[in-house]
Amino acid sequence: MAESNSVLDPASAKRLMLERASSLPPIRVKLKSALGLVLAEEVLPLDDQPPFDNSAMDGYALRATDTRGATAERPRRLEVIEVIPAGKMPIKTIAAGQAAKIMTGAPLPRGADAVMRVENTFPDGTGVLIKVEAKPGQEIRKAGEDLQQGRVVLHAGQALHPGRIGLIAAAGLAEVAVHARPRIGILITGEELVEPGEPLPPGKIRNSNGYALYAQILEAGGEPVSYGIVGDDREATKKILQKALAECQVVLSTGGVSMGDFDVVEAALAEAGAQILFTKVTQRPGAPLVGAAAGSTLFFGLPGNPVSSMVCFEVFVRPVIRKMLGRRNLERPTITGYFAEAFKKPAGLTYWARVIVEQVAGKNMLRPSAPQGSGVLRSMALGHGLAEIPADRTAAGPDDPVQVRIFAEDE
Repeated sequence: MAESNSVLDPASAKRLMLERASSLPPIRVKLKSALGLVLAEEVLPLDDQPPFDNSAMDGYALRATDTRGATAERPRRLEVIEVIPAGKMPIKTIAAGQAAKIMTGAPLPRGADAVMRVENTFPDGTGVLIKVEAKPGQEIRKAGEDLQQGRVVLHAGQALHPGRIGLIAAAGLAEVAVHARPRIGILITGEELVEPGEPLPPGKIRNSNGYALYAQILEAGGEPVSYGIVGDDREATKKILQKALAECQVVLSTGGVSMGDFDVVEAALAEAGAQILFTKVTQRPGAPLVGAAAGSTLFFGLPGNPVSSMVCFEVFVRPVIRKMLGRRNLERPTITGYFAEAFKKPAGLTYWARVIVEQVAGKNMLRPSAPQGSGVLRSMALGHGLAEIPADRTAAGPDDPVQVRIFAEDE
């Protein structure tokens, strides 16, 4: 049975589901599998990085004092006593009047305190002509300037993007402890659905929801698990829901949650042992949204209309997935925008307008990305984000600031 207040405003519905979500227990993964996951431990380097003073450029390792007064017209000549490639330790010590040819990343020889990049030099038999003065320390990467052995470089709770993956590799670690990706089950309901690539009989429509949700889950960082399409059969729906609720941290269904004769999801869900928390939210699109819980597994009964399904995922499901991942920032980045022309909406409902954002005279001006019907997928495909128009407004115009969740980049 649903709780006493089965109709909630969007903020309350989201808060209720987020309160029941928590980050998943840590697991250890290989570094190449860690992109997008969140650290569950501190990262301590095994060695200094770099482990020795080395050259930042191809050039010549030398003593800066030996180049004093050098110009292109009056270069200083130094005798080259060694060539040092990357990966090899120097053999000789640089004395007055000497230099070693050195490659990027090669260890600095004893006695040298600077590197002169090759473009400021000219070969001269067994020596080299230096055309500009060197300063002590120039073009040298000092040992430990990036990482120090045993000193924390990344903290638990930080998400792993490519730069951090590279930093962990530089720290010498082949695997890390991270919060696991939540498994997100997808159940698509409806006798009318046909898979892409199959002939489309009269009265049928394509299953776009399954593919859009699969992509949304991946983009949010979850692990999608597809349970296929089920017809408008309560017993069959119940059996699949029982399996999904037992195997996943979050289960999504699309369709079957409105007030039609064949909308069976709510009844099947109750029979599967889930506690129904709410059955509707005061928003458009996506009012017929069911929220439920079965133990620690959360359930979202998304509407069947494709735009409504995607909007509900953005607003309610994506933050839950990110919380389970251990992410600190649960929401999309937002900007303040203004509709170029008055956008009207029903009173008493939060409205999620799919919009294109354009910079005009330093302001983020908004226009609908396509017709706003809940079946017009072009509005999601072409839009830059969701503009939230509060329930207490009936319109938003050029002088009415609204918050826009940005979910697409300019192409």
